[in-house]
Amino acid sequence: MSITLSSNYKETVAPEIVTIVDELVEDGYELEEVLSVLDYFGEEYQENLKEIFEELENTGALKEELYDYLEEQGIDELGYFEQYQEVMSNYDENAVNAFLSLYSVSDLHAFEESYEGHYDDVRDFVENYLEMLGENIPSWIVVDYEATWNASLRFDYNEEDGYYFRSNW
Repeated sequence: MSITLSSNYKETVAPEIVTIVDELVEDGYELEEVLSVLDYFGEEYQENLKEIFEELENTGALKEELYDYLEEQGIDELGYFEQYQEVMSNYDENAVNAFLSLYSVSDLHAFEESYEGHYDDVRDFVENYLEMLGENIPSWIVVDYEATWNASLRFDYNEEDGYYFRSNW
């Protein structure tokens, strides 16, 4: 549904959408911009046009960024978009995606607190953990890193693609 002329949008879209467009125009938005947002997001998001338009304005996001987010997370999670953008701008995208594979977008408030870093393998993670604790294990002692992970640490941490997160935040 491409809206080519602003004068024919009332004939092109459903009456309830015309009402939303008219309300946005009454609120001071330019008709052409409202119609371009409507056209960009398409029929799937028509009923949520007002929330989408406000989110674009409040966050300064590009339409493409918000559209991608909505496609991944869904319209019900629109309220977490600003937090999502903030985390994505401060951390590695792969780390954020690993977090979202384990948890929900509504849990992003705990990302910074739970994020432990990226490690090539369990051994690197366990060694770092032991260093953090200040444990000085003599070099002649052999540590079974996999067993340490499986017997203890896996209950307090989650791993996704080499990214580790504390699970008790």
